[in-house]
Amino acid sequence: MGRSRRLEATQTSVPSQREEQKALTRARLIDAAVAVFLAKGYATTTIDDIVTKAGVSRATFYLHFASKLDLVDAIREPILQDTSELWELLPGAVARGRTGMSDWLDVALDHWETFAPAFSAIQQADQIEANLPADLATLRGDAVRSIVQGLGSRSRLSECEQQVRARAAWGLLHDLFDHYAAEGWAHGRATVHEALLDAWVALLT
Repeated sequence: MGRSRRLEATQTSVPSQREEQKALTRARLIDAAVAVFLAKGYATTTIDDIVTKAGVSRATFYLHFASKLDLVDAIREPILQDTSELWELLPGAVARGRTGMSDWLDVALDHWETFAPAFSAIQQADQIEANLPADLATLRGDAVRSIVQGLGSRSRLSECEQQVRARAAWGLLHDLFDHYAAEGWAHGRATVHEALLDAWVALLT
């Protein structure tokens, strides 16, 4: 390999390594924040608590985040992205009736099990930070639209009934996860799944 090519390879690999290290540090700060929020509560957690847990300096924290609230937004980001993708699968699931809804609810419960610790931390922030609950309204709106789309024109329900029942179906899902997110499925995931499925089928078919 000629000198110019070696130099080019070095120049392209160094930024890549830096970006990888930056991403790892950012992820470590996010994981540390979730752990400390759960242990101490969002309100009493300080930046010092987070950087101590992450094993980095305050200066490093501010290279990645402007504030504690900025970090919470970063915690929410993958949850919102995955949830948005989940809603995209929902119309087809509802259109398939009980079997489709059962399959979709399994995926939804997998999703929320994965994000349960982060979700619990965010719930604490939602109680304090006034601008955060807007995301919940967005999620609800996306879910309701997806359910109604899945019901389609063939539904025996009027447009008004579809809207109301879709909102009720989403509310049941969100409320159950909200209840179980912190401590896991205390009554068993299968029981939760079956209860949700029966309720969705009754509401939407």
